[in-house]
Order: sequence, then structure tokens, then C-alpha cells
Amino acid sequence: MSFHYTNSLLTIIYFKQNSFMARYILVSLFMLNQLGISYSQTTELNDAYEVICDTIYEEVDALPVFEQSEAGLSQFHSTHLFPILSDYCTENDTIITTLTYKLYLSSLGQALHVEFQSDIKNRLQRRLRSKILNFMPFWKPAIKRDENVCCVFTIPIRCLKLE
Repeated sequence: MSFHYTNSLLTIIYFKQNSFMARYILVSLFMLNQLGISYSQTTELNDAYEVICDTIYEEVDALPVFEQSEAGLSQFHSTHLFPILSDYCTENDTIITTLTYKLYLSSLGQALHVEFQSDIKNRLQRRLRSKILNFMPFWKPAIKRDENVCCVFTIPIRCLKLE
């Protein structure tokens, strides 16, 4: 399979085994697009399939739904993000009471990219982003005009109490 990546078309590669390298490729290609850098390469990827997001919607007819419900999303945050935040706060003698991030989802419901809206250090952002991209389960995708679409939306986490 070959792929081409250009400014006007965001082509995302998913490896069937959700490997770190697949996620690295996803994030790298997405960031190139955000920076306005055109990139074109041809390669054979036997263990991959291709998903194309030519548009990432902010407004959709039906928002994506976390497959394990809203309580499941809170549990995901508690299990995967709060330990990182707690360690960071302890190491840096600081308090983080609010965390807000934009989550980019594919038309299949896979987390593609995370942008933090909160003012947190790059090192912490990298650790949180890695957890979200590597461990977040699939969502039920957003719908626009009766089709699954790629989307971006904001997830606020307020009143964090880290022990």
C-alpha cells in the first residue's frame, strides 16, 4: 500500500496492532499538516489500512460518544491521566485544578491528536498526550449528514483533586 500526504488532504495511517510507530506516524503527519508543510512519500505498508480525513469538523449533527459512557470517560481520566498529573504536581510543588484539551477523532472513532488548552509544561503535555493516544478506547464517531466524520471537540476536566 502506498500513501501520499499533502497540505490539502490529511491521510492517516493506522497499523492493525496499534503500535507506537503507527501513532508516531499519525501525529507527525497531522503536525506537518498543521504547520502547512507539504510532504509526499511512497512506501509499502502491508500491515496497515488507510483512513482519509479531508475535513475535520468542529460542528457536527451528533457529537462523538465515548463507548463506555460519560462515567467511562471519567474513569479513563482517573486511571490514566490523574496519576501523571499527581506525580507532576508532587515533583514541581504545584497545583493543577483544571485541564482542558481538544481531542481530534477519526471517522472510525480513534483518537488522532490532542491539543492542550491549559497552560501546562511541554513535558507534561507529552506524557498526557502519549497516554491519551495510546490507551483511549474508540469512540462512537461524530455524525454529519448521516455519515461518520472526523471531528475535533473540547474536553474540560474541572476541580481536579489529586491525592
